[in-house]
Amino acid sequence: MAVDDPSFQWTQYEWPWPPPTWHRSWMPSIRGSAVVGIDIFLTEAGRDAGGDEALSQALSQSASSVSDLEIFRNPQQGTTSLSLPIGPYRSVLKAMGITTIIQDRDAVTRSIQAYDSYGDQYYYNWAFQVAAQYLKASPPSNPTPSGLTFNHQQVPLRNGSLMVNYSGPAGTYPTYSAYQVALGDILKETQTRSKTRSS
Repeated sequence: MAVDDPSFQWTQYEWPWPPPTWHRSWMPSIRGSAVVGIDIFLTEAGRDAGGDEALSQALSQSASSVSDLEIFRNPQQGTTSLSLPIGPYRSVLKAMGITTIIQDRDAVTRSIQAYDSYGDQYYYNWAFQVAAQYLKASPPSNPTPSGLTFNHQQVPLRNGSLMVNYSGPAGTYPTYSAYQVALGDILKETQTRSKTRSS
């Protein structure tokens, strides 16, 4: 599901997207999911009273859920801070991960930051954490600039970054606008697809 331009136009929200004010409308779509990966910072209380509790409850009804965290460095002040999801989510999220992407000079993203650290704790990319939950594998371990261990395999890195292995052009993986999910159209469509595949 994408928080995209059509969704902003439909809701008339301004950036940043205000979670979880509007998330109530797509909560039925995530209940019972094998893994829910939310690439949204849930680090501040939403404007919708009770919205955080409602969203966290919906996440608790999925088999597993993963969200973002942020490690912020201020070179000018020489400080580093860690920003985690607020209380209601920490008790239901199975994992959290960083979401740093690296854009090359030609404005193309070819790699993501595989891991980062805060204090003596390593934090791995959100994509690894989602994959670990789906595969029922242990989180990554033994990180070095040249590689890390994941799912009993050595994953090569380049200066701590994982090169993106694109499976195809834009549209290779189905992506649905958030407003379409909220309207219930996508839930009906995916349920129809599931029934078709099983028959």
